[in-house]
Amino acid sequence: MAYKNLNYCSGFIFAALMLQYIAMNKSRKKSIELPPKPTPPEPYECCERGCDPCVHDYYARSLARWEKRVAEIQKQQQKKSQRKMFRK
Repeated sequence: MAYKNLNYCSGFIFAALMLQYIAMNKSRKKSIELPPKPTPPEPYECCERGCDPCVHDYYARSLARWEKRVAEIQKQQQKKSQRKMFRK
């Protein structure tokens, strides 16, 4: 008899854990993943000979692309949140 009660309780625990897992995954999907920010070149990576393009030029272009992409993602997220606000 005690064994049946144990299965009954473990079923509730399992169900509670599954609901918690589902809720965590839903909240993860709502969060925005931004691309990683480019890392600036180390001082030793530039030879200081006036190369064209220099590693600093590559970094500046990469940073500009990153900033543009982040702005696009934030704008999309803002539109989504406004749509949700109007639905309620």
